Amino acid sequence: MTAVETAEQKARWRAYGFLVLAALSVGLMMFNIGGGGSDFTRGMWLGVLAGSAVNLTPIKRWLRPNNSVVRLLDDEATREYRQFSCTVGFWASAAAAIILAAVTRFDASLSALDVAEIVATAAIASAMLAFATLELRAAR
Repeated sequence: MTAVETAEQKARWRAYGFLVLAALSVGLMMFNIGGGGSDFTRGMWLGVLAGSAVNLTPIKRWLRPNNSVVRLLDDEATREYRQFSCTVGFWASAAAAIILAAVTRFDASLSALDVAEIVATAAIASAMLAFATLELRAAR
């Protein structure tokens, strides 16, 4: 298998992985809302979110800059997808914060931890979904 074929396959797997991580982070957040989750599920949510945030960065390019597959995986289009997905994540977190500010103004049933989890999950999950969608669309 050539470096180009390997990079295309890894890009597809990365996109599918982002979809799974986004669904997992939203599922864990939904499980934790209202104090329903244990310390383990809260820690798992935090770990999944932190790992997802790190995966949205070009960390492989920083760790292995001379690898040909890594250079193919981090081309101009991928950098643009990463930038767009971070923008989507920012606007999703801003929208979630504004909506939660309006909702909790009249019904303060959500704790500060729940609000923080919702805003963080909205930011990271929407960024991962945007990146994965763009990557899978480019793979067609």
